[in-house]
Amino acid sequence: MIIAVDFDGVCVKDQWPAAAEDFPGAPEALRALQAEGHKLIIWTCRVWADYWGPASGKQYVVNWLYKHEINARLNENDQGRLRVFYGNEARKISADVYIDDKNLGGFPGWEKALEIIRGMDPRPRLADTPLPISKSVLTDRIQEA
Repeated sequence: MIIAVDFDGVCVKDQWPAAAEDFPGAPEALRALQAEGHKLIIWTCRVWADYWGPASGKQYVVNWLYKHEINARLNENDQGRLRVFYGNEARKISADVYIDDKNLGGFPGWEKALEIIRGMDPRPRLADTPLPISKSVLTDRIQEA
């Protein structure tokens, strides 16, 4: 599966723009997911410039991944896949699973996150999805309802 992981509040404790300590179990969990064959995308709102100090930018994220030997993409959107799935070039990261501390209920921690992911159907959901329904079909369905 493709798993998109928020950086602040999930990989590291949310102390932006200061350097943050690792979220408990994050490096180990990410390496385990990677070893199980999942593709990881780390997404963040951090920009490349270190406007607010050396730990504020994307380079900090890249250094963190390197330090913990985690092979992940950073804010990657596969536009071709998005065009097939959504019919346009959506801005949302294209993934099967999203792990974020801002989701409803908050981030449950890595132990629970791994349990949930390992209990899911391992086939990528996006890959199994047929081509998107055209806008006119959606309009027809809305009018019928």
